[in-house]
Amino acid sequence: MNRLVLIRHATSGWGNPTLPDHERTLTPNGHAEARASAQWLAERVVTADLMIVSTAVRAITTAEYFSRALRITDKQFVTTRSLYECDAAGITDQISWLTLPVMQTVIVVAHNPTLTILAEQLTRGKVVSMVPCAIVSIVFPAGTQWGRLHEGDLEFCADPTGILP
Repeated sequence: MNRLVLIRHATSGWGNPTLPDHERTLTPNGHAEARASAQWLAERVVTADLMIVSTAVRAITTAEYFSRALRITDKQFVTTRSLYECDAAGITDQISWLTLPVMQTVIVVAHNPTLTILAEQLTRGKVVSMVPCAIVSIVFPAGTQWGRLHEGDLEFCADPTGILP
């Protein structure tokens, strides 16, 4: 089985109007969301083979919580500016080069509306919206090539409202 986990960055702030969007940071609530959500995911997914992350500060900060909880190494943690403003096809392009059986579980940490659109496409509309720090896991039959992802089965969809203590 191959697993694609989509994670929207946690809640970020607009407190500093002079700060470029790419540099926005997480709010205190965003840090709590990321911490709790990362622990929740670590209890369900042992680890991942690769984590691909937008270079936006809020995405990297969110991903760092998940990488610690899942014990993802620096070598498995890849940032790319192309996830910052891409469409759903841009995300699938980012993972299309991955090979099996080396990469069986891949995590993407990025932004909306792209993540919601991709999740809707891959789950036949079972995912309607991804709130900040939402996690969607989609599984595909063993041997599915990463460059040929079409429809998978929704393994789970969680958001911080059901995770935070």
